[in-house]
Amino acid sequence: MATVTLNRPQARNAINQKLIRELRTIWDDLADDHAVNAVVLTGAGDYFSVGGDVKAIRSGRAAMFSRRARCMIP
Repeated sequence: MATVTLNRPQARNAINQKLIRELRTIWDDLADDHAVNAVVLTGAGDYFSVGGDVKAIRSGRAAMFSRRARCMIP
């Protein structure tokens, strides 16, 4: 079993472009690891995740953010 922790507690683990890139890399690495049969996704601090990073969306990168986020959905 592997544990993946969202580590942006100051932003309530809001998902931004950097986190999406890191998660995609982690998922790819874990998919290749035959010793891992289950993954627990958790969040650092008091929140699991509040969802998308509103500051990133408001800054005009909304189209890129939403396009990248959809890439994570199977």
